Order: sequence, then C-alpha cells, then structure tokens
Amino acid sequence: MAEYNPPHIKLRGTELSERIMNGPAPALKEDIWSNKFHRFINKCLQKDPAKRPFAKELLLNRFITYNRDEDEVQYSIAEHIQKGAKK
Repeated sequence: MAEYNPPHIKLRGTELSERIMNGPAPALKEDIWSNKFHRFINKCLQKDPAKRPFAKELLLNRFITYNRDEDEVQYSIAEHIQKGAKK
C-alpha cells in the first residue's frame, strides 16, 4: 500500500491465492524508499513464520524506535510515502 496499490492488484481468485501462498513476498521498489523503511517492510512481510519477527520485536525496530512518539512515526511514514510519490 505504500506504493498506492496493493501487491498483485491485477490478479483474482485462485491465481491470487496461489501467488500469495507460493510466490515471494511483495517487495518495495528499492530505488524509491529509504534503506531503513525497506528493511522494516521486508521484516514485516517475511513469509516464513520462523523467520518473521513478532509484532513486539517489530516495535523495537530502528525505523520505529528512531521516532520518539506516535506522531513522529506517522510523520516518518508519511514522509517516506511522499518521497516515493515524487519518484
């Protein structure tokens, strides 16, 4: 959604289900987003549950902890989205 459309927007039904279950996790366009945001999203979208951090761990991620409060997190995410929209 950071890139304004959900991944696999053109797929429907079983093709969509198949892609979600068996395909790679969606990825951001690397040249648009900051490394910090890119790494955070990759961790969030890790498909293997054994490798995916728990929400509690994600909240300790540098992308989140770098920002001191909820308003700063929202601002930081909005800033990343605006940068992506410009490119």
